[in-house]
Amino acid sequence: MPVASRSDCHAKDQSVQRALAAQLIANGKASRALSTILSLFGLDQDSPFASPEPSQSPSSLFNIQLAQREHRSRSEMEVATLNTLLLAYREQEDLSQSLGLLEYAQRQNLVVDDVTFNTLVDTCGLAGRADLVRKVITAYLGKTEEAEAVEEDDGRQQPGGNILVSFARQLASVSAKFPQLYKSNVCKMYTSLIRGLGRTTISGPRDRLVDVLREYKEESKTDPDVTMLTAMMDAMVNRGDAEEAKHFLEEILPDLRVRLSLSLWIDSGEALTPLQKKDISLFNAYMKGLSQVEDFSRVKETFSLIETSGVEADVVTFNTALHIACEMNNTLGTAEVLDMMEKKRVKRGAQYPC
Repeated sequence: MPVASRSDCHAKDQSVQRALAAQLIANGKASRALSTILSLFGLDQDSPFASPEPSQSPSSLFNIQLAQREHRSRSEMEVATLNTLLLAYREQEDLSQSLGLLEYAQRQNLVVDDVTFNTLVDTCGLAGRADLVRKVITAYLGKTEEAEAVEEDDGRQQPGGNILVSFARQLASVSAKFPQLYKSNVCKMYTSLIRGLGRTTISGPRDRLVDVLREYKEESKTDPDVTMLTAMMDAMVNRGDAEEAKHFLEEILPDLRVRLSLSLWIDSGEALTPLQKKDISLFNAYMKGLSQVEDFSRVKETFSLIETSGVEADVVTFNTALHIACEMNNTLGTAEVLDMMEKKRVKRGAQYPC
């Protein structure tokens, strides 16, 4: 019976630890997920990617692979493991460690891919660095304008940010051979830009959310997907623009209903089968914004919109509505929401004792 080599065992360890880390991330335990993987490579959790040597030039090429290939050495960090680490940092909105990991990947010549790139860019957005996402988009689209050096808030140079911009240029060149992948990356970057604009206090000539949506349509010749529309709604709510969010929902609702009705069925190969769950996230983002408006009738109106749009309210929808009713000390509204939750057998969040 053949004996597994040490490198094969290490590869198996990565697979097992990745699965465990993914479960921890799903349960909101990103810190434990990081510890699980970093310990496999003997990396310290506080400063795992620090290097005594100066960072390489941002122009250094990445080892980008867009198709599954065999690694030269199974003892190195696999791309799926790298991406799991980045996902954990994304959950923590920790851009500093994410960019540190990117520098580490470049130094070690680790394999990276489009998932690596998009996770990094989305972390930039979640961290409120819309300025950095804008530079990345400019580089990816091959705009002629020169991107300035990326700096941190205190003006210090940020090598990881410059390396990410370089990564964007190289990935654009590689993914240009795959039109669908190229367009998908553009969609994800603009979604991250919208998330960033909803979290930043830095204003600029192109910071209006509706202008970003228009720009995306012009660049991609494609309508935004539900994920981008949800990010737009969430950004408006984060900015405190509850009325703008209402107008935006009214504007996109007719088209959204058409899309949702088309997605009610999927082709299983033999017959059309109804989807079990449809995307409620956009409505949940809008519902969150209603906490800024002391009018419970808007909450009831939203439940009606959800029902007529062919989607189903979920635990987030109901608990957000319950939170609003409790904050307003609306006894009748609270009773109505609790009654709906009981009928739907939805569990009440522990933070809502009312």
